[in-house]
Amino acid sequence: MIKSKLLAILKVLSEEEMQYLQAFLNSPYFHQTAVGEDEHKLFDYLHRQHPEFEEKLMAKESVYREVYPKTDYIKGKLEKRMTYLLKRVRQFMVLEELKQEGNEFVQTEQLARFYRRKGLQHLYEVHLGSWQKSRADLKAKDTADLLHDYLMQREIAEYKSLYNSRRHDNNLVNSHEALDNFYLSSKLEYACALVSQSNFHSEVDLHNSLQFLTELESLLKDENNTQLPLVKVFAHIYFTLQELQATGMVELSSCEALEAILDEYESYLPFDLLKSFQAYNRSFYAHYSNTGHQSFRAKIFSLYQEHLEKGFLFYHGGLTPSVYQNIVNLGLDLKQHEWVLNFLQQYQSMIVGTRFPETIYALNMANYHFSTQHYDQALDLLLHDQEDLYYQIAARRMEIKIYYEQESVLLSPKINAFHLFLRRLSKKKIPESQRKSNFNFVNAIKQILLPKTFNNPERITKLQEKIEANPMIKDKRWLLEKLTRMNRKPSV
Repeated sequence: MIKSKLLAILKVLSEEEMQYLQAFLNSPYFHQTAVGEDEHKLFDYLHRQHPEFEEKLMAKESVYREVYPKTDYIKGKLEKRMTYLLKRVRQFMVLEELKQEGNEFVQTEQLARFYRRKGLQHLYEVHLGSWQKSRADLKAKDTADLLHDYLMQREIAEYKSLYNSRRHDNNLVNSHEALDNFYLSSKLEYACALVSQSNFHSEVDLHNSLQFLTELESLLKDENNTQLPLVKVFAHIYFTLQELQATGMVELSSCEALEAILDEYESYLPFDLLKSFQAYNRSFYAHYSNTGHQSFRAKIFSLYQEHLEKGFLFYHGGLTPSVYQNIVNLGLDLKQHEWVLNFLQQYQSMIVGTRFPETIYALNMANYHFSTQHYDQALDLLLHDQEDLYYQIAARRMEIKIYYEQESVLLSPKINAFHLFLRRLSKKKIPESQRKSNFNFVNAIKQILLPKTFNNPERITKLQEKIEANPMIKDKRWLLEKLTRMNRKPSV
């Protein structure tokens, strides 16, 4: 019994929720038969054991004696009562979910359906008028709102079909339009997420998933077909992602166009969705900056600062490791050391989305110490194990950079160890793009360290041009900085 579905649900309920559940089960609605009494006894016993549910007290024989103290154990009898109780608990769960914020539209649709089924035409019309007014006042809509619009338009079509005078379209046009809006926005939302995810997971199959949407691309590119703000924004993001997939680059015009669209439709987009769109906005500018337009890093950093202030960067009340690290990296590249240190300390306790936020903080603080040339302090922090593979890789690269700056005898062994580490990584664990960009870092540092590079301005310049032209290389700015410094050193 300890592994039953019933206990799995009850374990996650708070004591307050258990009391609400008890009141729900105590309703006379559930006590018309003796079966209801049995369920009541079973729940009372389980409530007393909540939330620990000790295994010995949850043995079927022990529970059976509590529910049926004067009868011999009958196999299957308790299981039947548990099944009935589970059914009631699920009913309670559904009702509780309906009460949650954001589920009002479900109640609206269900009430309309009730009025229609019972032939309450006047109440239906009043209810419909209230709904239409509330939707007219709602400017910001997400895909859930569009789904509600479609379901209600479909419900209205069902209602009008009951009184079909053959002089109207029975709301079929509105239903069709609402379905198009919901389908296109949802399809584009998932398509954007899929293309983005494919950059981190090599097993994502884009061809089959996006094949149908490919057939609609010509329609989506026609602005007459993308008047809905949500569809317009998603379509622009989708085509920019496609551009990035095909060429490895993002045009500045695509970045500026998305920023303009978001500014234009900000009041028409729910806050959570706007946060997601602004993340794409930052990402596109970052891709543009990384393909030979480093001056735009200041633009990206200002976006992060603005979005931090507006709350666009927060997820479940905190900052994800990737956002936290992106802000730190940009700030350090721009020599904003004081601002970065304040940021690191202020948001240290607000890192979410990882089981080991302290290691994320340690890696980023190590990056700060590296940037301020406190190399030993940075190395001490890198002793922390990193939870995420990408952070393990970042820590290894930083270690190599530190040993380079210190001219340590450990540099060559660390480079070789990192190279071997990358070769042994399964393709299922890291996409080819990430593997290649790290291999390119290793190859670049090896080229820099070759004896023929020293005091050879021509070779140094060729290496600079090669690294600058490569869009897939980690720590590009640091590598170029090392080569520039070598070029400035006087010949011996």
